[in-house]
Amino acid sequence: MKSGQVRHLWVDAESFLDVKVEGTPKRMDGKMRPVEVYYRDYRSVNGLMVPYVLFLKLRCKGSRNRIR
Repeated sequence: MKSGQVRHLWVDAESFLDVKVEGTPKRMDGKMRPVEVYYRDYRSVNGLMVPYVLFLKLRCKGSRNRIR
């Protein structure tokens, strides 16, 4: 990326859908924390595959959130 940040993208070898994105730091409690985003439950919407479930994992204290 232009800013020098690095992102890692995991893609499923059979479906070619995104599985995970990692490396974008987010500011949490005043500190920059690396975040992992996991994509699940893909569904077709007007011919486009859209993930209906996202798991967010902060790489600190083992916290996880699920967004639907």
